[in-house]
Amino acid sequence: MLAAAFSLNHGCVTALVALAASELGSSLGNTTLFILYAFYTLSAAFLSNGLVARAGAKRTLVLSLGAYCVYVASYAVAFFTPMNRIVICGAAVGGVAAGCLWPAQGVFFARSAEAYADAASISQQAATALLGAHFSAAYLAGEVGMKLLASAFVPGGPLFVAYSCIAVGATLAVQALVEDVQSVATAPPFAESATAALRLFRRSALCRLLVPTNLAFGLAAAYLNGSFLSTVVSKFLGERAVGAVSAVVVASAAALALPFGRLGRALGTQRPVVALGGACFGLFAVATLIFSREALGRWTAAVALAVVFGAGRATWEGNFKSSVADDFHDATTAAFANVTLQSGLASTLGFFLNAHAPPRLVAIIVVACSAAAATAQAVAAKIRSEPRTTY
Repeated sequence: MLAAAFSLNHGCVTALVALAASELGSSLGNTTLFILYAFYTLSAAFLSNGLVARAGAKRTLVLSLGAYCVYVASYAVAFFTPMNRIVICGAAVGGVAAGCLWPAQGVFFARSAEAYADAASISQQAATALLGAHFSAAYLAGEVGMKLLASAFVPGGPLFVAYSCIAVGATLAVQALVEDVQSVATAPPFAESATAALRLFRRSALCRLLVPTNLAFGLAAAYLNGSFLSTVVSKFLGERAVGAVSAVVVASAAALALPFGRLGRALGTQRPVVALGGACFGLFAVATLIFSREALGRWTAAVALAVVFGAGRATWEGNFKSSVADDFHDATTAAFANVTLQSGLASTLGFFLNAHAPPRLVAIIVVACSAAAATAQAVAAKIRSEPRTTY
């Protein structure tokens, strides 16, 4: 139930992220996304831990999903009124929501996996791999549906109103139908909670090794949404194709989530699959460096690149987050806050570069980060095999 409702609400947000540059114009669209990811990063660093510690995982999820509704509704307000720049305010609220949403989801997921491991008498690793694959598949499937709406209907006011209604309904479903997970009995002081993610980053080599993978995903996602979809897909295939191509990205990720999850379980480690996902982001960027926009602006090429990117996203949503839950089961909130913080910083930087740097430079940076991600996974595997006190 959580995965279904979560996917519908978050799917409305990601559909608008994909449409931002083409609907609002490159300048306002990328500015809006920059604000969204900047506030996302700040709230992940300084607000999420304290809020989850005090409000609990479920209550934080509901509050964050509700704040997401403000971001979605701002597009409808901008369409029906002269206040088109209200989307910037909506983006700030949505960014704060996102920064708290994902750490709360990570805690909810990790504690659910612990309960499942006990109930099913399986290892913690097997439980996180299984539930991670199932959650990412359900979550991505809902996102596909929301992005297909942008292809089935002409983007505009009615679509934005529909997204707003779906986002609100999904939030109410989580509040009414999803049971909470056990919370810690006593929350630490807020200042201690707020800085937990940064303290974990300083003391843990494994946490620092998350950076290349998060950079590869965050920068590639910004490059896809803020540049490729608007300058290639929208320009050569039409505005309605943006929803279709972005839906292919998510559909590919949803279809591959379970097979990649099984592969990780079969290997006994998620790291090779995570490295493969990082390579997919690099391959996507390499294609934009080799081929012209005209060549990529064909359905076969655009869909092929969407599938490649979707494979990378499947590993990031499922295998990568499962490995984080395995590595940091004693510091789950801080670890997932780091994932949010690092990927958010990467996307913030990516949208800034989209507006101020040549696209080829962004693509080259994505390729470099994807290579670093594979190396980081190899180093993390070596560290993980050493005694616990070393990392």
